Amino acid sequence: MSIVTAFLSSFLLFQVQTTPEYTIEAIRYGTLSQYRVASLVVGFPGDERLDIAMVVWLIRGGGRTILVDTGFFREGRMGRSGLVDYLRPDEAVRLAAVEPRDVTDIIITHAHWDYARRGGTVSRSNRVDTTR
Repeated sequence: MSIVTAFLSSFLLFQVQTTPEYTIEAIRYGTLSQYRVASLVVGFPGDERLDIAMVVWLIRGGGRTILVDTGFFREGRMGRSGLVDYLRPDEAVRLAAVEPRDVTDIIITHAHWDYARRGGTVSRSNRVDTTR
């Protein structure tokens, strides 16, 4: 094996080992049952309804555990909004084998109640607010 081939082989091996791998998981914490499509799409005709999965996203890799959006927790409103199969977002994250205190970063994609109303369920994180 030539010196150049050996160098290139070790360089490529080094590159593969230093590139972090990431996993992305959708963590479902509830369902908005029979939500009116017209509430989502301006001018939508009729009274068609659909079930909407309520999810947060968990990204792991490169020594980080990133939560994209935080979901919501409003104990007094549970059961009054058509929400079924609800699990507090921090409990849903635990089911993915992550303790909420181990989340290193939070990214809020937009300022809707179902994306950013965490109610204290996740803490100790760097927060990136993309809504500005």
